[in-house]
Amino acid sequence: MLETPIMSNDVAVLAQVVLERDVSHKAVASILNVHISTVYEWLSGKRTAPLALFRTVYEITGDGRLAMLLTGRLPVTFTLLLVPGPGEAKSPARLPPLGQLLPIAAQAVRAAASGLESIATIVADGKIDQADAATVANFKKHAAEAQHQLGMAVAGVEAQYRKGAK
Repeated sequence: MLETPIMSNDVAVLAQVVLERDVSHKAVASILNVHISTVYEWLSGKRTAPLALFRTVYEITGDGRLAMLLTGRLPVTFTLLLVPGPGEAKSPARLPPLGQLLPIAAQAVRAAASGLESIATIVADGKIDQADAATVANFKKHAAEAQHQLGMAVAGVEAQYRKGAK
């Protein structure tokens, strides 16, 4: 089964800096006194990257994006990663067909939009009670699902485009 973890964009920025600046994973592992596979797992989003990793890469590269990221001046979003599930480690991750992805994404977006309309009503009256708190929690759940499904849909469209562009 395909797993689709959500990786914060801060790690994606870090991984991009490492790639662009040709930072040695082995050197980072040595500085941080960890196994090289740990560095790969951090940069792939499989494991939570510690602040020490960001600091080390910044010290090696001096890349201003990392300073902006750490001071909150670089916006952080979330990026969908497609990784094979257990038992699929040697096979590439596969997306469901677009015909399945797009309707699911559309439904998730409609649910989030409906929740957003409810939030607008809550904000308009200026009072938040227990029922409102439940509505907010429900909206957060639907918004996260919509973000996830949109990420899947975008990945599917991009994969289809790359396939057709060959």
